[in-house]
Amino acid sequence: MLRKSYMAYHLNLKAFISCFMKKSFFIVCLFSFLCGISFAQDVSKNTLAVAGPQLEFVTFDSVYDIGVIPLGSSIDNQLEFKNTGKEILTISDVKCDMKNMQFKWSSKRLKPGKSAYLTLIYEAHGDNGSFKTEVYIYSNAAVLPKVLHISGANIPSGGTYMPSNSTSTKSKGKRH
Repeated sequence: MLRKSYMAYHLNLKAFISCFMKKSFFIVCLFSFLCGISFAQDVSKNTLAVAGPQLEFVTFDSVYDIGVIPLGSSIDNQLEFKNTGKEILTISDVKCDMKNMQFKWSSKRLKPGKSAYLTLIYEAHGDNGSFKTEVYIYSNAAVLPKVLHISGANIPSGGTYMPSNSTSTKSKGKRH
């Protein structure tokens, strides 16, 4: 009888250890896998953040409002940008689909940590009202091209700007 209970106890202990070892092995493997994925994502983010040249605007992210400009006048705004990467940033071209918007940049080659200016020259002619456009900045940075969203509004000389989504207080009715 003692031998039977010892055998049953031994088998139960062996089954328990086997089951425990399988579960422990599974948990260790799962934990290692999850840590590996997490580490790989962190490394790739850090690698992109510091490798190569990076073009970043200093006072805004990627949206710039040039304001309200009277028709017939022109403005020029200097937009400061910085190379936040670890290699020299080279600007090759700046393109925009608006013919009345031109660009000049103060430096085509920018060392890491240094700043330069992109001068936006806008001549207000054409229609009254608001406008939006995209500017594409081509460089050797990791993100090609850098997109800058520009908005503003044209108004008649000496006039005031009323956004297109506002309603007029005058009503236009038909006479019968």
